[in-house]
Amino acid sequence: MLDLTTQNCKLNQSKPAALAVVHAPEFQPFSHEELAAARLAPTCFVENYLYADLALVCAAGGTGKTTMLIHEAVCIALGFPVWGNRVAQPGKTLFITAEDSRELFAARLREVMDALRLTDVERARAVASIAVWDVSDQVARLACLDSAGNIQLTTLADDIVATFKDQGIVQVVFDPAISFGPGERLVNDAEQAVVLAARRIIRGLNCCVRITHHTGKANARNGAIDQYAGRGGSAFADGARMVTILSTLGDDSPFALPDGFTLQEGESGFILARAKLSYCAPQPNIFIRRSGYHFDHVIEERISKDELATRDAATIDAFLVSELDQGRRYTARSLEDSGKTGLTRQRLRAALAILETSERILTATLPKEQQRGARKTYLHPCRYCAKPSGAIDEKPMPSESAKSLIAPSVIIAPPYREKENGAIDAVSLSPDSPIAPNLLAQYRRNGAIEETIPPESTKVTSEGLCSVGSGNRTFSPDSRPGRILTHITGAGAFGARDDDIARHIGGNGKKGATPKLIQMDLAMLRKAGVIVRQDGRWIATGSDAHG
Repeated sequence: MLDLTTQNCKLNQSKPAALAVVHAPEFQPFSHEELAAARLAPTCFVENYLYADLALVCAAGGTGKTTMLIHEAVCIALGFPVWGNRVAQPGKTLFITAEDSRELFAARLREVMDALRLTDVERARAVASIAVWDVSDQVARLACLDSAGNIQLTTLADDIVATFKDQGIVQVVFDPAISFGPGERLVNDAEQAVVLAARRIIRGLNCCVRITHHTGKANARNGAIDQYAGRGGSAFADGARMVTILSTLGDDSPFALPDGFTLQEGESGFILARAKLSYCAPQPNIFIRRSGYHFDHVIEERISKDELATRDAATIDAFLVSELDQGRRYTARSLEDSGKTGLTRQRLRAALAILETSERILTATLPKEQQRGARKTYLHPCRYCAKPSGAIDEKPMPSESAKSLIAPSVIIAPPYREKENGAIDAVSLSPDSPIAPNLLAQYRRNGAIEETIPPESTKVTSEGLCSVGSGNRTFSPDSRPGRILTHITGAGAFGARDDDIARHIGGNGKKGATPKLIQMDLAMLRKAGVIVRQDGRWIATGSDAHG
């Protein structure tokens, strides 16, 4: 059992230590034995998370970092994984708190153990492995100012080492940092003094010293999760070898939530960012869900911005279809204001842009009973085909007399003809064709390829670039829109699919040609009237020019 008596710890007797006189040693190169025995990392307690060195835990006040640390301490004592990370060396935890009382710690520990549904044996082991030293009503500093205003270490760090040596402690937690330093008048010097005192404990006990620290007000509001999110100077983050940031997930949170991470009524969410890990490779963020004193987590899946935007677009598309089934229709503004999508404003707008340029949503007229003031339209998902509630009516079947005029369902493809652009001529349709004019479009949909006849002003240059006569807009052949137009023009009447264009324009690692940008260029070219979309392919109209 840990001995936490004030007498043994000499808490009331902590005072500035005498300044040591440091003498430079003789030049001492490494020996072969020293090189062979040297380790790249100190003792590991939790893989990819905790090592025998200084760790900084930053969070805004009231986030619940202390309760989270109690949960971690129970897992470390019992060898349970900590946020999915294997506990390499179970052991005891000493909390030195200048903020919460010992009684409050005991109550939280009880609730955490209840939430974990521990057996009687596990509860006894956890209780024996966690101790709390309450200094909330006393002044206990690792460093202080002397009479001359210079920062000096106190004897507190050495007293802790002498009292708790060889008791199996794997982590000592100081909560919070502001209560154990010499104040914030000399910000970085004060933080560096606490770092130095912590290192004395680390070397004396071969443990991890964790210091909880509050984030700055601006950083907390903006959701900053880098290693310098803590208040004050940078010495804490620079001196620590592990820095974790705990940030609340709110409605305006800028973080992309992983699949399967949703919050129900009464639950709260957090992101735990491992902003600095000196003894292992960078690790993904951890999304934590808390309900009462129960915690679970999801590990972030790292994806590119383009993949995230594509995933968001699919999410919004599915949401609009689901809501339309319930008779609910949205504009871009009402969708943003609803907060139901779980996306930030920036991500939502990017997703809508992708859906619009890829023609997966369109602006449709609201039913008259739902029109209010200037609100006459809504975002309609094109794949929605349910009826009623705003679905597009099915086309009526042709009459018996009209059926006799419909072309056969099997159409023999025309012979291949050599052309400069490799296109296949369409079946010629005579003006005197027996096909009824109102059924001509249906005939074409059954397999015929329309012939695209370029205007007289269109010609193909020796470089293979389409050059059209005077127009309101021109596109440089070297620009991304120009290259897209060239590719579509070269495809002839057959046209080019989206994936063909993306492969041709964005392939081979070309920069500035992401799928999102290509879709924006296609929308611009379509608006300019130089391309049209037909049967899922882009076809050049020949009405504009390369510049």
